[in-house]
Amino acid sequence: SKIIGWRLNKKKPFFVDLSSTMDPLSLFKSASYLNLRLMKWRMAPQLDVDKLHLQRALLIGCGTLGCNVARDLLGWGVRKFTLIDYGKVSFSNPPRQPLFTFEDCLNGGKPKSEAAAEELRRICPDVEVNYDGFEIPMPGHHCSEECFEKVKESVEKLDNMMQNHDVTFLLTDTRESRWLPTVIGAARGKLCISIALGFDTFSVVRSGSKNCGCYFCNDVVAPVDSMTDRTLDMQCTVTRPGMAPLASSIGVELWASIMQHPDGKDAKGDTDSILGAIPHQIRGFVNNWSFIPIVGERFKSCVGCSEKIVEAYLKDGAKFVMRAMNESNYLEDLSGITEMKAEMANVDCEWVDE
Repeated sequence: SKIIGWRLNKKKPFFVDLSSTMDPLSLFKSASYLNLRLMKWRMAPQLDVDKLHLQRALLIGCGTLGCNVARDLLGWGVRKFTLIDYGKVSFSNPPRQPLFTFEDCLNGGKPKSEAAAEELRRICPDVEVNYDGFEIPMPGHHCSEECFEKVKESVEKLDNMMQNHDVTFLLTDTRESRWLPTVIGAARGKLCISIALGFDTFSVVRSGSKNCGCYFCNDVVAPVDSMTDRTLDMQCTVTRPGMAPLASSIGVELWASIMQHPDGKDAKGDTDSILGAIPHQIRGFVNNWSFIPIVGERFKSCVGCSEKIVEAYLKDGAKFVMRAMNESNYLEDLSGITEMKAEMANVDCEWVDE
């Protein structure tokens, strides 16, 4: 029975279950949410802690960004994860990627998604984490017709994963690897948060709603293959060591603020939640210590979230993705960027020297 204090036992023995006060796992579960309970009690009484705890997070990319995002989500009470990464842990990873150790690098390196999942379970025994190492189809990465079934399987798997999760974090190191998840997020109305790094800059962009643009809305060129024939120094994201933890924490804090807004992912960028502002984008510049929140509308010719792109994906699925992979101008032609460029070329401009 429960612990209820003194009571008359009528000369009959009764039992009290004290396991929850002595079992390490039970104690851990209780203590791990202490900070969130204190936040609700002392700082933000309206904070919906349960809503955060029940969120299911899909992380695409388990590198420097993925490791830091996962750790920050643990702090907000998230315990359900799926990790996607087809890479393996290398000797350069552990100093910058906090879910990996030296042992993970041996014998050719463990798959990153698997090693990260194991470490999350070690840190939080109550975490539920799945992992996968499949490669996401990317525009510009040519693929023969013989590979269509494999591409179709990958597209359908990613689509199902995103629909079965509440938020998808895009944490890869190339533009083209973020394209398909962005398209699926727009098509399915699923929240996506894309975090990208420069040497001393970063961007955090939320999408998945018709109220805001996506990671590709500022571009007038479609993503292409940026990985083939790159040298070692070009394969690695060259960035200041503190940029990834900083950008990751801002991305997760933005997600937490969105979750506390009554409109969720559809919240407008000029409104606030109980945790503060929820802009569409955040640009950071560490060289002058400035952070710029941005409210950005959807670009009507965006290659990631425009209506024509979304309609083509919903209609043709993997066939649409295959065309994006193999036809260099397909996305720009379909979205309307080619037409826009042609119109701009015909505009007469007068230059004035001052």
